[in-house]
Amino acid sequence: MVAIPNGAEARESGHISWNSAEGSTTLNSDSLSVVRQRNSPRTYSLKALPKPRVEVLAIIDHEETVDSKSLLDPDRVREGSTSGWLTTLAIMSGMEDARYVLPELQCIKIHEVRDLKKWLVEHGYLHRSGAISRIERVLHFLFTVQMGCRLETIATLFSRSPRQVESSCKDVLEGILQMHSETELPRSGGWPIYPHLWHTSKKYEVSHEWAKMHYPWSVDDFQMVLVTINLFIGRYRKQGQVALGGPFLDWGKYVQPERTAEEE
Repeated sequence: MVAIPNGAEARESGHISWNSAEGSTTLNSDSLSVVRQRNSPRTYSLKALPKPRVEVLAIIDHEETVDSKSLLDPDRVREGSTSGWLTTLAIMSGMEDARYVLPELQCIKIHEVRDLKKWLVEHGYLHRSGAISRIERVLHFLFTVQMGCRLETIATLFSRSPRQVESSCKDVLEGILQMHSETELPRSGGWPIYPHLWHTSKKYEVSHEWAKMHYPWSVDDFQMVLVTINLFIGRYRKQGQVALGGPFLDWGKYVQPERTAEEE
C-alpha cells in the first residue's frame, strides 16, 4: 500500500488531500472537491467487493504527486474501488455507497450527459472501445476537464489504463469540436468558459507547458471545448433540449466553487 501523507504534507504539496468533518469524507483538489462521500438516507450496494477506500485514496494521491508530462505506465490498468462499468452505473444512477471512491459530477447533470452522449453517437464520433461503454468514455472526458487532475487519476477512479482514458478524451474532444463548428455563438461575444468550475483551466495557469504536454488537446481546442460545453448546458437548461442556437442560461456565473478547509 502506498503511504498516505499527513495533512500538513498534503497541504504543502498542493496535491489531492482529504479531510473529515461531521461524519463525511471529502477528497479535495485545489478549491473544488472532486471525489465525495456524502451521508444520505438512500444508499445502494454495487454488489462487488470493493478495494479498501483508504487504499484507493492513497493510490490517487500517489498518482497526483507524479510531475512527469507524459503518462506514467500508460498501458497498466489501475485498480479503483470497483470496475469501470460499475463506477459508471453508480454515477449515472445517482448511487452513493460509503465503501467506494466515486467521482461526482459538479457542473453537468446526468440527463445532460446522456443527451450529450446521444449527440456524439448520432454524429459518429463516439463508439464502444472494447469493454468500455460510450457513456463511460464521455465520463472520462468530463471528469478530466472538471477535476484538473492527471489522466492516471481518472484511470484509477474507473479501473482503466491511462491510455484508455486518453483515447476516450481524444474521441469526445473531436466530437465536441464538431459541435462547436455547428454551434451558434452569442453575438455579444464574451462566451462563457467558467474556469472556476472546470479545473483543468487552472493547470494551464499553474504550468502552461505541463498542461499542454499532458492533456490530449491544444490550448485553442480546449478553449473551444469549454465554450461549447457551457453553451450546451446553458441552452439545455434554457430550452429543455439539445440546442446549438438560441437563448441560453448563463448558469456558471451563479455557481460558486466549494471552499477548502484551508480557505475556511
